[in-house]
Amino acid sequence: MNRKRNIVGMPCAVHGSRSDVEKLRKIKFVDNEPMSLDAFSPTTQLDLNATLANLNGDAELLQAIAQIFCEDVPPIVHALKHAFATGSGVGAVLHAHTIKGMALNFRAEPLTTLSRRLEMDYAKLSNCEREVLMLQIESACNETIAALKREIGLN
Repeated sequence: MNRKRNIVGMPCAVHGSRSDVEKLRKIKFVDNEPMSLDAFSPTTQLDLNATLANLNGDAELLQAIAQIFCEDVPPIVHALKHAFATGSGVGAVLHAHTIKGMALNFRAEPLTTLSRRLEMDYAKLSNCEREVLMLQIESACNETIAALKREIGLN
């Protein structure tokens, strides 16, 4: 077996003629079901009515929270990837927890589920499984940001 480096530079047991990412897309890890980086596209779900109800109908506050999400989540995802690359499990779990909490404000799925999975099962997952989850979290974050911008009309 040829030892290659995964996307963030950590050793990953990948072999054959396919790229590392293609191999990672086939890993089974959520409820023993095969997942792919595209598994959730384009099914980002938001419950903005529930969020608005939780905010006592304050549309300006909803817009402000959505803006904060859109600005703050990309650096947190970057920090999550850095924590993984430097071997900081505690940092990775902390960043996954933060993303989960922010996603819960909008009941954003699958981002909430993916972040919870990384937070709760980090120690049980292999490096390759963690990386797949991080890539899926990054994709779900991007989809959630796009959905918030589209639904709320953010720039």
